[in-house]
Amino acid sequence: MDGLAENLLSQWLRSEDDPDIWEISTRVGYLERRLFDDYEPSQYWRFKERLDGWLANVDEDHLQKTLYKLVGCLFFVGRQEFESLCRAAYHGPITRWLIDEIGLQFTDSAGSKKLSEAAGRTWFCPVTDSMRINAFLKVTNLEGQRHRPDWRSLARFGDPARIVDFINREGIKRLALLEDFVGTGRQMRTAVSYACELIPEFPVLVCPLLICSEGLKVGRDLVKKYKNLTFEPVLSVPAEDFITYEPQQTDTPLYHAVRELISQVAGRLTVKSGEGTHGFEGTGALVVLYSNCPNNTLPIIHDKTPSWRPLFPRIRRK
Repeated sequence: MDGLAENLLSQWLRSEDDPDIWEISTRVGYLERRLFDDYEPSQYWRFKERLDGWLANVDEDHLQKTLYKLVGCLFFVGRQEFESLCRAAYHGPITRWLIDEIGLQFTDSAGSKKLSEAAGRTWFCPVTDSMRINAFLKVTNLEGQRHRPDWRSLARFGDPARIVDFINREGIKRLALLEDFVGTGRQMRTAVSYACELIPEFPVLVCPLLICSEGLKVGRDLVKKYKNLTFEPVLSVPAEDFITYEPQQTDTPLYHAVRELISQVAGRLTVKSGEGTHGFEGTGALVVLYSNCPNNTLPIIHDKTPSWRPLFPRIRRK
């Protein structure tokens, strides 16, 4: 028996009153086969089942079509894409930073060896526990230090004297902080400020794999504040790929329709401190990582309440 999504799609395709629906359905079908079933928090709940439940949140045909079209706009980072971003981080921003740090000349015949030694004296750590630093080290073939704590936790619970002692004892020359996704930059600001102030002359690189425009502003402000900081993300998500609370000039007709839908179902969504109907601090992101859905992303995508079923349910912190 066909599910709700398949039945609706069949009707929409037969009606021929929306020329975009065929292209969107092709895209959604590809993403389903290629990525969507890889979502870890729901790996035993198939995407088709989640999609049926998600579309059933609303009764009106035009609202169901709006939700379906939104699926085709998602920026989904699968496991392989995450690993590609990790490799891009190392072979791009990190390698350039190391070359500058050790003053390596491209004509140096021992350049490869010196670069490897520089990486060996670099402490690779995550900004928060969201970043899977062990996966990063594996796909880049780096050994890393025995201890790789996230610096958001260190900023809250760490002993500065013990951290400095570890750095000196292990012969660590520099710190590279990585993060899988940065939204507003609030968590990054706290962790990076702590790291840069710990040893003012100690070189620090911050390299987010994905970053939003607000986080980008925070990173650039931090570089102005700390002389020992280098900030270089791998990929910045364009501002026009967000559905914020206030309409934007770059909005598509679909974005206007999604904003109207959100206003109608807002009372069925969770409202936590700092979060609203358009995500944390109104970010309005459409980003989903295979490991979890950021709280910067629209809650209609990830929120789970007694009256709302999510498409990509988010594992929340308390």
